[in-house]
Amino acid sequence: MSTIPLHIYDIKSDGGHLNRASSGATDAWPFEHVIDFLTSRIPQSLPILRAVQLAPKDEGAFLITTPLPHLSIQEPKEEAPEDMDTDSVWTMAYVNRANHPGTEMWTFSSLEMWPLIDGYEQASQKPHMDPWKLFVPFPSDVCQLAIRQLIAILSGIPTNSGDDETTPLEQGENPNSPCIKAGNVHTRLASLLAQTSVILKSSPPYGKYLFRTGNDTTISLRDSGEGSGLPPGLRWDLIKQSDYAEVMAQNQLIRSTSTLDRLKGVAIRQDNTPSAEGRSRLAAFGFAGEDGSVRTLHVDPDFRRMGLAKAVVQRIMSLGFCSPPRNGPFAANGKVQEEHEGRHSLAFCGVLESNEGSIRTFKAIGGTWAWDVFWLWLDLHEAKKAHKFQ
Repeated sequence: MSTIPLHIYDIKSDGGHLNRASSGATDAWPFEHVIDFLTSRIPQSLPILRAVQLAPKDEGAFLITTPLPHLSIQEPKEEAPEDMDTDSVWTMAYVNRANHPGTEMWTFSSLEMWPLIDGYEQASQKPHMDPWKLFVPFPSDVCQLAIRQLIAILSGIPTNSGDDETTPLEQGENPNSPCIKAGNVHTRLASLLAQTSVILKSSPPYGKYLFRTGNDTTISLRDSGEGSGLPPGLRWDLIKQSDYAEVMAQNQLIRSTSTLDRLKGVAIRQDNTPSAEGRSRLAAFGFAGEDGSVRTLHVDPDFRRMGLAKAVVQRIMSLGFCSPPRNGPFAANGKVQEEHEGRHSLAFCGVLESNEGSIRTFKAIGGTWAWDVFWLWLDLHEAKKAHKFQ
């Protein structure tokens, strides 16, 4: 089999810079064209696009892609998936291991671009489903090439674990172990990876809900008082380090203060009710993730049914935490941005089917379910082994 060329862009604060380790680099695009390419594939590209645009620019972060089609070429989505050919297959990933123990990798593939079809993806969410039970509607040679591209990308991610064969999960998912946490993995890619030996653990499926960041119900930016959009006795604030213990106690998915340091949080506090630690009581809070998603939405039981969850989400959007940059090295060309996303940009979140409260909140602001995703813990040693036999 022929070697799959890979283009690697080191992500710095001033944009993406083509890495010398890239193969076939003469065919690589300028980084700004990659941003336009991803913007032209909204909404499917939102998780990886926003991660590249909005996440902290840590040392070692990079975007890795197989060769991409010309900007003027779009996937032939009008064709049935079973008619897709290998010329239309491309894959990419954004990797930032400094984000451990949060999501360290976001993937994206042309196989995500085809419309949803009869079967799993049009049905209501099924928490009992797992990647090994999902159906991929594409021809065998297309699926095999997509798998090879995924394995090639995974095999290129550096590890510092030497010959240690202890499983990463037993090591507590050490960031230098051969395990990487991939998030927002589309059902189709999860199913393809399940045909290999690289998946160590999988989350239940999360429904991806999409909504606009700007609308007529967006709340005032004022911190408190009349017009703040909050009931009397409550005020807006930001999440502070003194809140971290309480936030982690209320949400088991956040396991470290380092993760909270990287998120942009919004809080609603009750006035004149200091806790034992001297802090005003948190009535509700939520965060914008590294990829611009809304996450960790929580309302204290004593303050529920007051519309605070909706207010927190709208506050996050009002502050621009989920919006793409309009200028600079990570902004799309204005014409491309307007054509494919419009004046009010899109935002997203991932919600378990069992989380009925959050689903009601996002539907109340116009959110609609679009597809399902998984969080996967992937074994990079297994990927390197598999790559040797490609």
